[in-house]
Amino acid sequence: VLTDPRQQVDQMTLLTSYWG
Repeated sequence: VLTDPRQQVDQMTLLTSYWG
C-alpha cells in the first residue's frame, strides 16, 4: 500500500515550516 500523497505533502510542509 502506497503512502497517501497528502501525508507526504504534509511532511514537506512541516519540514519547510521548520526550516523556514
